Amino acid sequence: MVADILRVLVVDDSPTDARFIERMLETSGRFRVATVGSLAECLERLRSDPPDIVALDLGLPDSSGLATIRSAVAAEPSVPVVAITGTDDEQTGLQALEAGAQDYLAKTSLRPDLLARALRYAVERSRAERALAVSEGKWRHVLERMPQIGIGLDRQGKIIFANDYFLNLTGWTREEILGRDWFETCLPEAIRARVRSVFDSVIAAQDTGDFTTYQNPIITRSGEPRDVAWANVLTRDARGGVVDVTCLGVDLTDRERVQAQLNSQLLELRRWQSVTLDREDRIIELKREVNALAERLGMQPPYHEAADT
Repeated sequence: MVADILRVLVVDDSPTDARFIERMLETSGRFRVATVGSLAECLERLRSDPPDIVALDLGLPDSSGLATIRSAVAAEPSVPVVAITGTDDEQTGLQALEAGAQDYLAKTSLRPDLLARALRYAVERSRAERALAVSEGKWRHVLERMPQIGIGLDRQGKIIFANDYFLNLTGWTREEILGRDWFETCLPEAIRARVRSVFDSVIAAQDTGDFTTYQNPIITRSGEPRDVAWANVLTRDARGGVVDVTCLGVDLTDRERVQAQLNSQLLELRRWQSVTLDREDRIIELKREVNALAERLGMQPPYHEAADT
């Protein structure tokens, strides 16, 4: 948990409400509070002297609703925003999270401990998400250069990442493939429904379960099938929810083709070996008959090796 003193920017056009929030934070301790009364002032402060977190009222004189959150988040994405709503409405709260807020609180149910905990958790999540983004960037950098298939799918199965190996193998360009539905674009029609069902079950369970590894064919841009063995990894946000799926694949097509060729050649070799042995047996038997005939005629047997066999 965050233990340092947090600088909080309270954005509320009501001096009474702003002072109320400020006093609650003073009661909790370890907060340094500044207040402004409009979105314009908030954006200016975010540009000139960013706080650690913004407590943002959604009913300001120059902005209201979810647009207020989006503007604040866009101005300085590294500063988390906690939305302060006028009513305890769960739907509004969920929309606030979708708009980019780390949390939402209703003024009607604010308490010093609840407010302090919400702000600190929001800062902690924001820092964790930034660290995760850095780690994700490094991971994608590795994926981009590894000598095997690397793709990323969002929760709906849209392609959000494809490495050079995949592009070279399939013939797609990055511009063509990104944003496309993976199942409709890259899987044979006969297995699309089945593999999509597996994918949806993983997203719903938020766990790869029995499908950490999986094997299914893909089709290239030209329609050529390639058999691929997959290893699947879930990417999670700071709250533990699934953000996307990274899939690493090994192309087994050539390996299986070579194995099939070897098996065919082995069968052919065994067949010819059998034919050859049968032929040799017949020749040996024929030589024995010739030797026997020569002996009956009082002649020296011509095939000594047959006599010794």
